[in-house]
Amino acid sequence: MSPQSGTTQCGKEEWGEIIPPRQTWQAPLGRLAHREINLPKTKGQEEGLVTNFEFGHQAEEYLLMAAPRLGIPVVDRSQVGENPGSSFAISRATEREDFCEGTDFWFYVNGEWVRLDLTTARDPAVLSRKENRENIFVVRISGRTLRLAAQGCRQDLVEVLQALRGVINEVCASLRKV
Repeated sequence: MSPQSGTTQCGKEEWGEIIPPRQTWQAPLGRLAHREINLPKTKGQEEGLVTNFEFGHQAEEYLLMAAPRLGIPVVDRSQVGENPGSSFAISRATEREDFCEGTDFWFYVNGEWVRLDLTTARDPAVLSRKENRENIFVVRISGRTLRLAAQGCRQDLVEVLQALRGVINEVCASLRKV
C-alpha cells in the first residue's frame, strides 16, 4: 500500500541512521527498562523524544505478546493482504511503515487489513495529531496495561480487548460509509 498524500517520504538512507536496530531497545519481559521522563527541550526536538520512542516500541512488543492470549493470531508481515484464516489477526508493520507513515501494526478485521497506530501518549496535542490522520486507526492503551497484559493479567487483557473493540467498531463504521 502506498503512503497517503501528506505523509513524509523517506528513503532507507534517511531513516536507517536514526532508528537503531530493533534488538537494542527490547527490554526483558519481567521489567520495564524504558520509562517516560521529561527531558529539557532543545531546539527542534520534542520533549523526551528518544525515551518515548524506545518506550513506544516496547509497548508494541507487549501488544504482540498479549494478542495470542486474546485469541488474535500474530502473523508475518508477508501475509498482510491475504486472508489469514481467522476473523482477526495482527502483524507488525515494517520499520519504514512505522517511521515514515506512522503505522505500528496491520490488523485484520471484517475481511480487511487496516493500519493501526498504538499509542501510550496522554498529551492532548500528540493524541490530536495522531487521531487526525486518514486511514490509520489509533489504539490508546497505557504502557502499564500493555506490560501486565503481556504477562497474562486478566484485568489488563480485558482493557486491551476493549481498546481493540473500539477500533473494530470504528473499522466497521468506516466500511459502512463506503
